[in-house]
Amino acid sequence: RADGEEDEYHSVEAASQPGDDVDDGGETAREEDSDASAADDDPLLRGFDISVRDAAAGVDMAGYAVLPNGSLVSKSAVVQGVIGRRCVVQDFAVVGYEAILGDDCFVGSSARIVNRVIAGNRNVFYDHVSIGGPPQNFYSRSARRERRKRKAEHQATAEAVLSIGDDNIFREFVSVHMPMNTRTTIGNGCMIHSHCNIGHDSVVGDFVNINMNCYLSGFSTVQSFTTLSISCSLHQGVVVGQGCFLGMHVALTKDLLPLLAISRREFFSDERDSD
Repeated sequence: RADGEEDEYHSVEAASQPGDDVDDGGETAREEDSDASAADDDPLLRGFDISVRDAAAGVDMAGYAVLPNGSLVSKSAVVQGVIGRRCVVQDFAVVGYEAILGDDCFVGSSARIVNRVIAGNRNVFYDHVSIGGPPQNFYSRSARRERRKRKAEHQATAEAVLSIGDDNIFREFVSVHMPMNTRTTIGNGCMIHSHCNIGHDSVVGDFVNINMNCYLSGFSTVQSFTTLSISCSLHQGVVVGQGCFLGMHVALTKDLLPLLAISRREFFSDERDSD
């Protein structure tokens, strides 16, 4: 933010403790929230979404700047894009000038959200995630030359966007890449566990659970209500149907019809000897 905008920051007074307001019957006026987390002890986080409070638990927010829309931004973070109301951006995080985040989002320490990323509400980006990086393309050098040529001709691909819905969680060291063509898409309510990679032009549906160390190659599709277990990988262009389950270490090279479960059988030495 520019130096002249510092006067727009305002302080937030500590909210009263739950036991301060008592009604005539001697009962507290405010019932205890059953979903309360340890972060509720920080008055600055009162009223924030539960997923944001959980992600921010254990971090002292006292030195954070408070924006007019109620968001909390670390003074070491770089926020050039648009963030919604009641967002938290932690130390050394970067939100690029083209990025747009909805309300109640959390951006963890050293997370990086750059290029044309449009994310909805209540998304949680944990520490060290990389969202919006260029596609991992063997021909990236020639692709960059092509992009420069189009820009020179005023034909830049402005429609290229990484679209993220609502209520998604991206755990540590997840990377999601910008498209080569038009769009990389992640739906609503997805859980992307740590160390996963979602390649360029991929499509992930709603309520998809992608476990640790999974890799989606470019142009792959995972439809809604699907689970990928630990260390699964999808070949380029593979489509996983709705409601499927992939067991651990499955390397999928062909499309999978909806509502199927597939697993990789592991043999122990004594099993092979007995056959």
